[in-house]
Amino acid sequence: MKTKILLWSFAFVVANALATDKVEPLPTIILDDGTKITFLGITYGKHHEAPNYEAMGGNLKTGRWINRPNDAAVAWVKIEDAIHFPDFLLLASDKAEANGVAAAADRIAINEIRKGVEVEGFELQAYPRWDEQFHLRIYSQYGNGRLSDEKFLATNPLPAEIGNAIAERLPVTKTNGAITVTLTNLKGDVPAPPYVTPDPLIPAVRFGFDLKENGHAAPLWHLESVVITDAAGNFVKANKSFQDNDKMAKLYPFTRTPADDYRGYVFWPGLWPNESAWNVRLEFSTNSEVNPDELVMFTNLPVKQVTQQQLNEELTWQGGETNDSKAQIVEMKMKGVRLKMLRPLAVPDQSTPQLKFLSVVIHADADSGTAINPVLVQATDGTGHNLAAPFWITSSPVAGKSHLFQFQFPEPDVKTLNLKFALHRSRYVTFTVKPDRQ
Repeated sequence: MKTKILLWSFAFVVANALATDKVEPLPTIILDDGTKITFLGITYGKHHEAPNYEAMGGNLKTGRWINRPNDAAVAWVKIEDAIHFPDFLLLASDKAEANGVAAAADRIAINEIRKGVEVEGFELQAYPRWDEQFHLRIYSQYGNGRLSDEKFLATNPLPAEIGNAIAERLPVTKTNGAITVTLTNLKGDVPAPPYVTPDPLIPAVRFGFDLKENGHAAPLWHLESVVITDAAGNFVKANKSFQDNDKMAKLYPFTRTPADDYRGYVFWPGLWPNESAWNVRLEFSTNSEVNPDELVMFTNLPVKQVTQQQLNEELTWQGGETNDSKAQIVEMKMKGVRLKMLRPLAVPDQSTPQLKFLSVVIHADADSGTAINPVLVQATDGTGHNLAAPFWITSSPVAGKSHLFQFQFPEPDVKTLNLKFALHRSRYVTFTVKPDRQ
Protein backbone atom coordinates (compact mmCIF):
# COMPACT_ATOMS: atom_id res chain seq x y z
CA MET A 1 0.00 0.00 0.00
CA LYS A 2 1.40 3.35 -0.96
CA THR A 3 2.03 5.71 1.90
CA LYS A 4 -0.51 8.51 2.16
CA ILE A 5 0.65 12.00 3.13
CA LEU A 6 -1.92 14.25 4.75
CA LEU A 7 -0.36 17.69 4.28
CA TRP A 8 -3.63 19.44 3.60
CA SER A 9 -5.33 18.12 6.68
CA PHE A 10 -3.68 19.90 9.56
CA ALA A 11 -4.47 23.07 11.37
CA PHE A 12 -3.19 24.61 14.54
CA VAL A 13 -5.66 25.80 17.15
CA VAL A 14 -5.26 27.69 20.37
CA ALA A 15 -6.85 25.96 23.36
CA ASN A 16 -8.94 28.97 24.33
CA ALA A 17 -10.36 29.21 20.82
CA LEU A 18 -11.87 25.72 20.75
CA ALA A 19 -15.25 26.99 21.94
CA THR A 20 -15.49 29.59 19.18
CA ASP A 21 -16.80 29.14 15.65
CA LYS A 22 -13.80 30.69 13.91
CA VAL A 23 -10.37 29.09 14.23
CA GLU A 24 -7.43 30.54 12.35
CA PRO A 25 -4.98 27.87 11.13
CA LEU A 26 -1.49 28.50 12.47
CA PRO A 27 1.02 25.77 11.57
CA THR A 28 3.72 26.73 14.09
CA ILE A 29 3.94 27.15 17.86
CA ILE A 30 6.72 28.60 19.96
CA LEU A 31 7.43 27.15 23.40
CA ASP A 32 8.42 29.22 26.43
CA ASP A 33 12.13 28.53 25.86
CA GLY A 34 11.94 29.77 22.25
CA THR A 35 11.75 26.36 20.58
CA LYS A 36 9.73 26.61 17.36
CA ILE A 37 7.68 23.54 16.37
CA THR A 38 5.84 23.13 13.06
CA PHE A 39 3.43 20.29 12.35
CA LEU A 40 4.29 18.84 8.92
CA GLY A 41 1.47 16.32 8.62
CA ILE A 42 0.74 12.61 9.04
CA THR A 43 1.97 9.79 6.81
CA TYR A 44 0.16 6.47 6.68
CA GLY A 45 1.49 3.16 5.37
CA LYS A 46 4.51 0.91 5.85
CA HIS A 47 7.34 3.24 4.77
CA HIS A 48 7.46 6.74 6.23
CA GLU A 49 9.44 9.80 5.17
CA ALA A 50 8.97 13.36 6.40
CA PRO A 51 6.64 15.36 4.12
CA ASN A 52 8.36 18.05 2.00
CA TYR A 53 11.71 17.03 3.48
CA GLU A 54 13.78 18.01 0.46
CA ALA A 55 11.98 21.36 0.17
CA MET A 56 13.23 22.09 3.70
CA GLY A 57 16.80 21.34 2.65
CA GLY A 58 17.04 17.67 3.59
CA ASN A 59 18.20 14.69 1.54
CA LEU A 60 15.70 11.82 1.33
CA LYS A 61 18.44 9.29 0.54
CA THR A 62 20.37 9.99 3.74
CA GLY A 63 17.37 10.59 6.01
CA ARG A 64 16.46 8.28 8.89
CA TRP A 65 13.01 6.89 8.18
CA ILE A 66 10.46 4.58 9.76
CA ASN A 67 9.57 1.19 8.28
CA ARG A 68 6.89 -1.07 9.72
CA PRO A 69 5.61 -4.51 8.61
CA ASN A 70 2.01 -3.29 8.92
CA ASP A 71 0.32 0.01 8.11
CA ALA A 72 0.93 2.69 10.73
CA ALA A 73 0.33 6.42 11.23
CA VAL A 74 3.32 8.70 11.84
CA ALA A 75 3.09 12.38 12.78
CA TRP A 76 5.99 14.63 11.69
CA VAL A 77 7.19 17.89 13.21
CA LYS A 78 9.99 20.31 12.43
CA ILE A 79 11.88 21.60 15.47
CA GLU A 80 13.89 24.81 15.33
CA ASP A 81 16.01 26.76 17.80
CA ALA A 82 15.82 24.14 20.55
CA ILE A 83 18.15 25.03 23.43
CA HIS A 84 18.46 21.40 24.51
CA PHE A 85 18.50 18.18 22.50
CA PRO A 86 14.90 17.81 21.30
CA ASP A 87 13.23 15.50 23.80
CA PHE A 88 9.51 15.80 23.17
CA LEU A 89 6.40 13.66 23.29
CA LEU A 90 3.24 14.12 21.24
CA LEU A 91 0.04 13.77 23.23
CA ALA A 92 -2.85 12.46 21.10
CA SER A 93 -6.30 13.19 22.53
CA ASP A 94 -9.86 13.36 21.24
CA LYS A 95 -11.45 16.76 20.66
CA ALA A 96 -13.37 16.44 23.93
CA GLU A 97 -10.03 16.03 25.76
CA ALA A 98 -11.51 12.95 27.46
CA ASN A 99 -8.15 11.20 27.51
CA GLY A 100 -4.69 11.50 26.04
CA VAL A 101 -2.02 8.98 25.04
CA ALA A 102 1.59 10.05 24.60
CA ALA A 103 3.78 8.97 21.68
CA ALA A 104 7.56 9.21 21.90
CA ALA A 105 9.71 10.16 18.92
CA ASP A 106 11.16 7.19 17.09
CA ARG A 107 14.88 7.67 17.67
CA ILE A 108 15.56 6.31 14.19
CA ALA A 109 13.53 9.19 12.71
CA ILE A 110 15.43 12.16 14.17
CA ASN A 111 16.92 14.06 11.23
CA GLU A 112 19.15 17.13 11.44
CA ILE A 113 18.67 19.24 8.32
CA ARG A 114 21.16 21.83 9.48
CA LYS A 115 22.35 23.20 12.80
CA GLY A 116 19.34 24.16 14.88
CA VAL A 117 16.76 22.53 12.58
CA GLU A 118 15.57 18.95 13.05
CA VAL A 119 12.67 16.83 11.80
CA GLU A 120 11.22 14.11 14.03
CA GLY A 121 8.68 11.35 13.43
CA PHE A 122 6.23 10.05 16.05
CA GLU A 123 4.49 6.74 15.42
CA LEU A 124 0.92 7.08 16.71
CA GLN A 125 0.22 3.64 18.12
CA ALA A 126 -2.85 4.93 19.95
CA TYR A 127 -5.16 7.77 18.93
CA PRO A 128 -8.97 8.21 18.58
CA ARG A 129 -9.18 6.26 15.33
CA TRP A 130 -12.99 6.55 15.18
CA ASP A 131 -12.95 10.38 15.00
CA GLU A 132 -12.39 12.32 11.78
CA GLN A 133 -10.04 14.70 13.61
CA PHE A 134 -8.08 14.69 16.85
CA HIS A 135 -5.67 16.89 18.79
CA LEU A 136 -1.90 16.71 19.11
CA ARG A 137 -0.05 18.62 21.83
CA ILE A 138 3.65 18.96 22.53
CA TYR A 139 5.05 17.76 25.83
CA SER A 140 8.62 18.82 26.65
CA GLN A 141 10.40 16.30 28.87
CA TYR A 142 13.30 18.59 29.74
CA GLY A 143 13.53 19.78 33.34
CA ASN A 144 10.20 19.58 35.14
CA GLY A 145 8.37 19.04 31.86
CA ARG A 146 5.62 21.12 30.32
CA LEU A 147 2.58 20.48 28.12
CA SER A 148 1.87 23.10 25.47
CA ASP A 149 -1.39 25.02 25.82
CA GLU A 150 -1.71 25.17 22.04
CA LYS A 151 -2.83 22.21 19.95
CA PHE A 152 -2.51 20.91 16.44
CA LEU A 153 -5.71 19.67 14.82
CA ALA A 154 -4.88 16.54 12.80
CA THR A 155 -7.10 14.65 10.36
CA ASN A 156 -7.42 10.91 10.87
CA PRO A 157 -5.69 9.13 7.94
CA LEU A 158 -7.96 6.06 8.09
CA PRO A 159 -11.01 6.22 10.40
CA ALA A 160 -11.95 2.92 12.05
CA GLU A 161 -14.96 1.65 13.95
CA ILE A 162 -14.78 2.02 17.72
CA GLY A 163 -15.94 -1.59 18.07
CA ASN A 164 -18.52 -3.19 20.32
CA ALA A 165 -16.56 -5.71 22.37
CA ILE A 166 -18.38 -7.47 25.22
CA ALA A 167 -16.68 -6.79 28.54
CA GLU A 168 -16.14 -9.61 31.02
CA ARG A 169 -17.67 -9.13 34.46
CA LEU A 170 -15.17 -8.86 37.29
CA PRO A 171 -13.79 -10.81 39.02
CA VAL A 172 -12.65 -13.00 36.14
CA THR A 173 -10.01 -15.74 36.16
CA LYS A 174 -7.57 -16.78 33.40
CA THR A 175 -5.01 -19.60 33.35
CA ASN A 176 -1.71 -20.10 31.51
CA GLY A 177 0.03 -23.35 32.39
CA ALA A 178 0.42 -23.55 36.16
CA ILE A 179 -0.30 -19.82 36.55
CA THR A 180 -3.82 -18.66 37.48
CA VAL A 181 -4.65 -14.95 37.60
CA THR A 182 -7.90 -13.45 38.86
CA LEU A 183 -8.47 -9.81 37.92
CA THR A 184 -10.46 -8.43 40.85
CA ASN A 185 -10.90 -4.75 39.99
CA LEU A 186 -10.08 -2.14 37.34
CA LYS A 187 -10.79 1.53 37.94
CA GLY A 188 -10.00 4.14 35.30
CA ASP A 189 -9.73 7.92 35.17
CA VAL A 190 -7.82 8.14 38.44
CA PRO A 191 -4.84 10.37 39.25
CA ALA A 192 -1.51 8.99 38.12
CA PRO A 193 1.07 8.65 40.90
CA PRO A 194 2.18 12.24 41.52
CA TYR A 195 5.87 11.31 41.44
CA VAL A 196 5.75 10.02 37.85
CA THR A 197 3.74 12.41 35.68
CA PRO A 198 2.46 15.98 36.06
CA ASP A 199 0.03 15.79 33.16
CA PRO A 200 -3.72 15.67 33.87
CA LEU A 201 -4.52 14.47 30.33
CA ILE A 202 -2.87 11.13 31.05
CA PRO A 203 -5.11 9.58 33.71
CA ALA A 204 -4.12 6.31 35.35
CA VAL A 205 -5.86 2.99 35.89
CA ARG A 206 -5.83 1.21 39.24
CA PHE A 207 -6.16 -2.56 39.22
CA GLY A 208 -5.90 -5.55 41.49
CA PHE A 209 -5.28 -9.23 40.86
CA ASP A 210 -4.77 -12.51 42.69
CA LEU A 211 -1.91 -14.67 41.40
CA LYS A 212 -1.46 -18.40 42.11
CA GLU A 213 0.78 -21.20 40.90
CA ASN A 214 -0.75 -24.69 41.02
CA GLY A 215 -3.41 -23.33 43.35
CA HIS A 216 -0.98 -21.84 45.85
CA ALA A 217 0.64 -18.45 46.45
CA ALA A 218 3.25 -17.58 43.80
CA PRO A 219 5.93 -15.43 45.49
CA LEU A 220 8.50 -16.18 42.77
CA TRP A 221 6.34 -14.59 40.04
CA HIS A 222 5.97 -10.85 39.45
CA LEU A 223 4.12 -8.55 37.06
CA GLU A 224 6.45 -7.79 34.16
CA SER A 225 4.35 -5.63 31.81
CA VAL A 226 0.86 -4.36 30.95
CA VAL A 227 -0.30 -3.96 27.34
CA ILE A 228 -3.69 -2.47 26.38
CA THR A 229 -5.29 -2.89 22.96
CA ASP A 230 -8.79 -2.32 21.55
CA ALA A 231 -11.02 -3.33 18.65
CA ALA A 232 -9.98 -0.25 16.63
CA GLY A 233 -6.31 -1.27 16.51
CA ASN A 234 -4.83 0.92 19.25
CA PHE A 235 -1.82 -0.38 21.21
CA VAL A 236 -0.26 0.90 24.42
CA LYS A 237 2.50 -0.66 26.46
CA ALA A 238 1.68 1.06 29.73
CA ASN A 239 3.95 2.25 32.49
CA LYS A 240 3.12 0.20 35.57
CA SER A 241 3.97 0.67 39.19
CA PHE A 242 3.02 -0.46 42.65
CA GLN A 243 1.88 2.83 44.14
CA ASP A 244 2.93 3.28 47.75
CA ASN A 245 2.84 6.98 48.52
CA ASP A 246 3.97 6.61 52.12
CA LYS A 247 7.21 5.14 50.84
CA MET A 248 7.63 7.38 47.79
CA ALA A 249 6.85 10.59 49.71
CA LYS A 250 10.11 10.12 51.61
CA LEU A 251 12.05 9.99 48.36
CA TYR A 252 10.01 12.48 46.33
CA PRO A 253 8.15 14.86 48.68
CA PHE A 254 4.87 16.13 47.29
CA THR A 255 1.65 17.65 48.55
CA ARG A 256 -0.77 14.91 49.54
CA THR A 257 -4.40 14.96 48.52
CA PRO A 258 -7.13 12.43 49.39
CA ALA A 259 -6.81 10.99 45.87
CA ASP A 260 -3.16 10.13 46.55
CA ASP A 261 -3.97 7.89 49.51
CA TYR A 262 -3.82 4.69 47.52
CA ARG A 263 -1.67 1.61 47.84
CA GLY A 264 -1.79 -0.89 45.03
CA TYR A 265 -1.03 -1.49 41.34
CA VAL A 266 -1.50 1.29 38.81
CA PHE A 267 -0.72 1.73 35.11
CA TRP A 268 -0.84 4.68 32.73
CA PRO A 269 -1.93 5.69 30.20
CA GLY A 270 -5.14 3.82 29.48
CA LEU A 271 -7.25 4.13 26.34
CA TRP A 272 -10.46 6.07 25.80
CA PRO A 273 -13.21 5.80 28.44
CA ASN A 274 -16.09 5.73 25.91
CA GLU A 275 -14.94 2.40 24.46
CA SER A 276 -17.02 -0.69 25.18
CA ALA A 277 -13.99 -2.66 26.43
CA TRP A 278 -10.20 -2.83 26.47
CA ASN A 279 -8.04 -5.91 26.08
CA VAL A 280 -5.68 -5.82 29.07
CA ARG A 281 -2.76 -8.25 28.74
CA LEU A 282 -0.72 -8.94 31.88
CA GLU A 283 2.72 -10.49 31.53
CA PHE A 284 4.23 -12.37 34.48
CA SER A 285 7.86 -13.35 34.87
CA THR A 286 9.53 -15.60 37.43
CA ASN A 287 12.36 -15.00 39.88
CA SER A 288 12.97 -18.73 40.33
CA GLU A 289 16.45 -20.24 40.41
CA VAL A 290 18.27 -20.29 37.09
CA ASN A 291 17.97 -23.50 35.10
CA PRO A 292 21.32 -24.43 33.47
CA ASP A 293 19.46 -25.04 30.19
CA GLU A 294 18.39 -21.36 30.22
CA LEU A 295 21.93 -19.93 30.35
CA VAL A 296 23.56 -18.32 27.32
CA MET A 297 27.00 -16.68 27.08
CA PHE A 298 28.28 -13.94 24.75
CA THR A 299 32.07 -13.57 24.83
CA ASN A 300 34.65 -11.09 23.55
CA LEU A 301 32.10 -8.48 22.49
CA PRO A 302 34.02 -5.41 21.22
CA VAL A 303 33.02 -2.14 22.91
CA LYS A 304 32.38 0.89 20.67
CA GLN A 305 32.76 4.50 21.89
CA VAL A 306 29.74 6.59 20.78
CA THR A 307 27.88 9.81 21.58
CA GLN A 308 24.58 9.98 23.48
CA GLN A 309 22.72 10.73 20.25
CA GLN A 310 24.19 7.65 18.56
CA LEU A 311 23.04 5.56 21.50
CA ASN A 312 19.53 7.06 21.37
CA GLU A 313 19.24 6.04 17.72
CA GLU A 314 19.88 2.40 18.62
CA LEU A 315 17.49 2.16 21.57
CA THR A 316 14.51 1.48 19.28
CA TRP A 317 16.27 -1.38 17.50
CA GLN A 318 13.99 -4.39 17.00
CA GLY A 319 16.41 -7.02 15.79
CA GLY A 320 16.28 -6.13 12.08
CA GLU A 321 18.53 -4.01 9.90
CA THR A 322 20.00 -0.86 11.41
CA ASN A 323 20.54 2.59 9.92
CA ASP A 324 24.25 2.16 10.62
CA SER A 325 25.59 -0.17 7.94
CA LYS A 326 28.72 -0.71 10.07
CA ALA A 327 26.77 -1.81 13.16
CA GLN A 328 27.89 -5.23 14.33
CA ILE A 329 25.16 -7.72 15.25
CA VAL A 330 25.94 -10.91 17.17
CA GLU A 331 23.41 -13.71 16.63
CA MET A 332 22.69 -16.97 18.49
CA LYS A 333 19.91 -19.54 18.60
CA MET A 334 19.18 -22.03 21.37
CA LYS A 335 16.11 -24.14 22.27
CA GLY A 336 13.76 -22.25 19.97
CA VAL A 337 14.96 -18.78 21.04
CA ARG A 338 16.59 -16.40 18.56
CA LEU A 339 18.95 -13.88 20.13
CA LYS A 340 20.53 -10.83 18.50
CA MET A 341 22.78 -8.30 20.21
CA LEU A 342 24.20 -5.00 19.05
CA ARG A 343 27.83 -4.25 19.71
CA PRO A 344 28.15 -2.82 23.29
CA LEU A 345 28.31 0.97 23.33
CA ALA A 346 30.24 3.21 25.73
CA VAL A 347 28.87 6.73 26.32
CA PRO A 348 30.45 9.46 28.50
CA ASP A 349 28.52 10.41 31.63
CA GLN A 350 27.55 14.04 31.01
CA SER A 351 27.41 14.87 34.72
CA THR A 352 30.62 13.03 35.69
CA PRO A 353 33.13 13.08 32.79
CA GLN A 354 35.47 10.54 34.41
CA LEU A 355 32.70 7.93 34.34
CA LYS A 356 31.11 6.18 31.39
CA PHE A 357 27.88 4.37 30.68
CA LEU A 358 28.22 1.01 28.98
CA SER A 359 25.03 -0.01 27.17
CA VAL A 360 24.02 -3.34 25.67
CA VAL A 361 20.87 -3.89 23.57
CA ILE A 362 19.70 -7.50 23.15
CA HIS A 363 16.71 -8.72 21.15
CA ALA A 364 15.04 -12.04 22.01
CA ASP A 365 12.27 -13.83 20.11
CA ALA A 366 10.82 -17.27 20.80
CA ASP A 367 9.52 -19.56 18.05
CA SER A 368 6.31 -20.11 19.98
CA GLY A 369 5.70 -16.38 20.38
CA THR A 370 6.24 -16.60 24.13
CA ALA A 371 8.11 -13.60 25.48
CA ILE A 372 11.68 -14.16 26.61
CA ASN A 373 13.13 -11.99 29.36
CA PRO A 374 16.93 -12.09 29.42
CA VAL A 375 18.15 -11.79 33.03
CA LEU A 376 21.77 -10.73 33.35
CA VAL A 377 23.66 -13.23 35.53
CA GLN A 378 27.24 -12.04 35.07
CA ALA A 379 29.18 -9.34 33.22
CA THR A 380 32.98 -9.23 32.98
CA ASP A 381 35.50 -7.28 30.93
CA GLY A 382 38.27 -8.82 28.84
CA THR A 383 40.45 -9.38 31.91
CA GLY A 384 37.72 -11.24 33.79
CA HIS A 385 36.95 -8.31 36.10
CA ASN A 386 33.30 -8.26 37.23
CA LEU A 387 31.36 -5.12 36.32
CA ALA A 388 28.67 -3.62 38.56
CA ALA A 389 25.09 -4.81 38.22
CA PRO A 390 22.88 -2.87 35.78
CA PHE A 391 21.21 0.17 37.33
CA TRP A 392 18.63 0.51 34.56
CA ILE A 393 16.80 -2.08 32.49
CA THR A 394 14.01 -1.31 30.06
CA SER A 395 12.03 -3.10 27.34
CA SER A 396 10.71 -1.81 24.06
CA PRO A 397 6.93 -1.68 23.44
CA VAL A 398 6.53 -3.64 20.19
CA ALA A 399 6.48 -7.22 18.94
CA GLY A 400 9.44 -9.30 20.00
CA LYS A 401 11.56 -7.95 22.81
CA SER A 402 14.51 -5.58 22.93
CA HIS A 403 16.13 -5.00 26.31
CA LEU A 404 18.64 -2.38 27.37
CA PHE A 405 21.23 -3.24 30.00
CA GLN A 406 23.32 -0.32 31.16
CA PHE A 407 26.30 -0.03 33.53
CA GLN A 408 28.17 2.88 35.04
CA PHE A 409 31.87 2.19 35.32
CA PRO A 410 35.11 4.16 35.96
CA GLU A 411 37.44 2.05 33.78
CA PRO A 412 37.96 3.97 30.51
CA ASP A 413 39.84 1.10 28.85
CA VAL A 414 37.15 -1.60 28.68
CA LYS A 415 37.73 -3.00 25.20
CA THR A 416 35.70 -6.22 25.30
CA LEU A 417 32.79 -7.56 27.30
CA ASN A 418 31.56 -11.02 28.34
CA LEU A 419 27.88 -11.39 29.25
CA LYS A 420 25.97 -14.36 30.69
CA PHE A 421 22.16 -14.30 30.54
CA ALA A 422 19.40 -16.52 31.87
CA LEU A 423 16.43 -16.71 29.49
CA HIS A 424 13.20 -16.65 31.47
CA ARG A 425 9.94 -17.37 29.64
CA SER A 426 6.98 -15.16 30.53
CA ARG A 427 3.34 -16.13 30.97
CA TYR A 428 0.47 -14.04 29.55
CA VAL A 429 -3.18 -13.65 30.50
CA THR A 430 -5.58 -11.30 28.70
CA PHE A 431 -8.83 -9.81 30.02
CA THR A 432 -11.49 -8.03 27.97
CA VAL A 433 -12.80 -5.48 30.45
CA LYS A 434 -14.18 -1.96 30.79
CA PRO A 435 -12.76 0.07 33.69
CA ASP A 436 -15.10 1.48 36.27
CA ARG A 437 -15.01 5.27 36.41
CA GLN A 438 -13.68 7.09 39.47
